[in-house]
Amino acid sequence: MGNDNILNYLIENKDRMTKKHRYLVDYILKNHQDVTLMSAAELSKQVGVGKTTVLRFIHELGFDSFYALKKELLKLQKNYSNKWENLQSSYDRDDDGRVVNVVWKEQLRLLDDMMTPHLLENYDAAIDLMAKSRTINLLGMRPYRAAAIYMEALVREFSPGIRQLSQDSESIMDQVLHLDSEDVIVIFEYSPHLAKSVDVAEIAQQRGIPVIFITDNILSPIIKFSDIVLELNSSQQYFTLIPMMALIEIMVVELGQRKSSDSVDNIKQLSTLLKEKGYMVE
Repeated sequence: MGNDNILNYLIENKDRMTKKHRYLVDYILKNHQDVTLMSAAELSKQVGVGKTTVLRFIHELGFDSFYALKKELLKLQKNYSNKWENLQSSYDRDDDGRVVNVVWKEQLRLLDDMMTPHLLENYDAAIDLMAKSRTINLLGMRPYRAAAIYMEALVREFSPGIRQLSQDSESIMDQVLHLDSEDVIVIFEYSPHLAKSVDVAEIAQQRGIPVIFITDNILSPIIKFSDIVLELNSSQQYFTLIPMMALIEIMVVELGQRKSSDSVDNIKQLSTLLKEKGYMVE
């Protein structure tokens, strides 16, 4: 398996495994927290395969024992807590009147830890894809709609090739059916994930429309339908979109530089027009 994240490895390699091993992968991805409390015999019983199959599966993953696999899973569990639970607990937390200090420090920590080598590698691929696409189509549901709208507002300053899928949930599928391989869909979503977002990603894959997925959770069902995944760190203390918003601003700056000549001209023309109409005051 190398140095790859075990859950990410299972997702990426599942289709190349035997049927019984795929059963084990499905169970582990859905129940990885419970697996750390099981024996190999208990896991085989839950999945409905023989203990020998479990041991062979563990060996092929590169682990010496079932204990070694469970130890690896335990290392990862702290990264996949439910963000809605964090949001609720942040309201209940008592920080002795120092909420502003605690939250501020947590946000700074997230930004400091944000740019991992894996993110940077996929970031370059995401920017290349967006820059060459005919249109960039943004989807964010519930609180993530704010991220999609923010990116649209910034990019629209210099490029008309940006579209919003988030505003009218009833017509999302209609809009997706008008896209093709020359377009790209960017989905913003932390866990838990919404069925409509998964459906959009699945339909996009079926139609050959590239999908860029920005998330904090490599267990998301959206990942198997995505071409590029940008994985962000998330807080275990508070619900925050700061890393997502920061990534958006970075992407917008680079997209603007890729389209530098058009970007500058468009912004200058817009500024002149707004001043002439009295919408902008010096």
